[in-house]
Amino acid sequence: LGTQVKDAWDNRGDVLAKIRNFYGVVKVIKEDEDDEDEYSLVMQQAGVDQGSQFQAAARRMEPACSFGVNSGIGQALAGHRKRREGGPNAPLNIGVIGLGVGMIAGHAVPGDAIRYYELNPAVTELAQRHFTFLKDSKAKIEVAHGDGRILLEREARSGQKKNFDILIIDAFRGASPPMH
Repeated sequence: LGTQVKDAWDNRGDVLAKIRNFYGVVKVIKEDEDDEDEYSLVMQQAGVDQGSQFQAAARRMEPACSFGVNSGIGQALAGHRKRREGGPNAPLNIGVIGLGVGMIAGHAVPGDAIRYYELNPAVTELAQRHFTFLKDSKAKIEVAHGDGRILLEREARSGQKKNFDILIIDAFRGASPPMH
């Protein structure tokens, strides 16, 4: 793990942490440190951002990037039938293939349950160590390790089907969805 060193391949910010394993390199970098409101930590895998988190206390649980409140995911969660009919705090059972920094947990309301499926244990380690979406979420959070397709199939076959209200598939290899 590197601390406060510039990454030779990325001049965006200081590398806070880096883990290399079978799946490649995952790193956390500091971005916009000079701007208190925009200062954030960013997770990268294969040179592609996998999520970020603002560091200002007032913005810490604010989903950003393509996960903001006006994004497709933000609108799908806010506009789900259960929330339209039961109010904005009606709880949802959410499945997510691909953890990233856990930014989807920033949309949670009390009573929500979110189950993440993550293939790369380095992603989970860095998400839990450097980002607070999982720890500070209003939802009950679970992280299952392994290929999401296989884990979902096993759960269904064993009678442990999760009956998600929404299943979000956000798994990437570099900048592309995996071939399978």
